Order: sequence, then structure tokens, then C-alpha cells
Amino acid sequence: MENIYEFKRKMNKRGIFWSFSGPVSRDLLAGTFDILKQKMRAEGAGGAVILRVFSTVSQISRNIISYSDEKSPKSKIPGDGGGLSIGIIAVGHEADHYFVMGGNMIKNENVENFCCNLEKLRKIGVAIAKGDLRWKKIAILSRNHNGDDFPHGFRPGSGCFEMASKASEPIVFDFEKVDEKKSFFSLKLVI
Repeated sequence: MENIYEFKRKMNKRGIFWSFSGPVSRDLLAGTFDILKQKMRAEGAGGAVILRVFSTVSQISRNIISYSDEKSPKSKIPGDGGGLSIGIIAVGHEADHYFVMGGNMIKNENVENFCCNLEKLRKIGVAIAKGDLRWKKIAILSRNHNGDDFPHGFRPGSGCFEMASKASEPIVFDFEKVDEKKSFFSLKLVI
């Protein structure tokens, strides 16, 4: 068994001060905001930064709920339609910026489409962050129709565009093949 203190030291070394790994639900977010707000206020972060970090955590959580291909076992509660989506979320601080990371399993057959659409989202996010409002208009149009801008199943919603535009650096993402059926999708945004 790996020493939990060693695990904590690795997280501290990377600047991670909050993390969660396991079944993700909307209920998880309720207490998370208070924890992040208290920690970040103690570090002197302003309300706007705290809100941007939390909205990013919230959007990553929604993405895990919607797209994770790994589910917890179905409960025995009557009416429970299925297991909760499993993923990981972490928040940290490096240099002068906060960052939010998230990840979850996806089917290998979806990797190419996700990668293509995330690359487009990254480019739009960078343009919006630089103040190019023409791209913001394109982003709004892209999510309001079913055209060719974001084909193939995964179409970023308004939360993804917000997340991309709030990032101070281009979105970083990766897909690590786990086996013949699944890959682990990772995402990092610097706020």
C-alpha cells in the first residue's frame, strides 16, 4: 500500500490543495464551493477569481456526469436509473494562477471526435480570451445550431465555451489509452 503521506506530498509538490476522485454528482458541488471559497479567500483571491475557479469545477463535474464511461455500481434504491459517473477533479495554485484539472474514462471510439472538437474549442477560447469578440459570436452560433462546427456527438455547450474563455492559457488535454475499449481523458485549465 502506498503511503498516504507520500501521496499528499506529491499533490502538494504539484500545488494541488483540493481534489476528489470517485462518483461525481451535483450534490458534491454544494459543499465544494464553500471549501474552495474559504481556502482561496485565505490566500487573498478576489471574488471574481473564486467564481471563475468554481464555475470551471462545476463545468468539469457536469462533463464527467455527461461523458464518463465509468460508472459506480447501480444502487438498490428503487427508481435509481443507474450508477453515478466516476471521475477525478483537482484544484491547485502555481505561479500566479489557479488551475483546475479533471478526468474520466471515455470510449476509444470517441477519442478522435473529442480531440478534434476540443482543439477547436481551445482555439476559440484563446481568441475570446484575447478579446476577439468575433470568435465569441461564432461560439454562440456554433452551440445554437447543429451545423458542422462541432460534429460527431460531443458538442461543447455554453459552459465549455465559458470555461475556455476564462482560461488564462490554452486548454491542455490528453487521452491515455487504458485498454482496447477505453481511454482516460484529462483536461487542465489555468485561470
